[in-house]
Amino acid sequence: MDRRQGEPARWRDRLLVWRIGRRLKRRLATDEAAAVRSMARALPRSLFGRELAFARVGIVWAMARQKVDGERRLADPRGAGGPGRAVAWAHMRGLGALQRGLAEGPAATAAGRIDGMLGRLIAAARQDPQDADGYGLATLHEMRRDIAAALAGRR
Repeated sequence: MDRRQGEPARWRDRLLVWRIGRRLKRRLATDEAAAVRSMARALPRSLFGRELAFARVGIVWAMARQKVDGERRLADPRGAGGPGRAVAWAHMRGLGALQRGLAEGPAATAAGRIDGMLGRLIAAARQDPQDADGYGLATLHEMRRDIAAALAGRR
């Protein structure tokens, strides 16, 4: 494999980290930058298309923020059992719904599809006995809010 083959992707990831840091007016922590790179790979530009390219930075940051929250809670001995697992579960399920919502159908209706999928996940999380404290439910609500804001063109 050519060493330079991965270079454009790495530079695009660095550019995305820089853009998010500039939007937040601060330098991202190491774990935040790693989560942004991870979400950039999970949510490639091709998934957004031209119609939704404007929302990619906001959506990648929304998902990276939840990933970091879950990882930090799992690393904390007090949060590894309940809250950490609930946040990580909600992030994983929300990411799957987001990927399906972006991949299925035209971009013009993606916001409605994603909102509906996240709404169904929220309804299921309300009934989940493993998330008695509501950390996973709150994670899904934050994802829904942040993704809707990014798709609406707001920061």
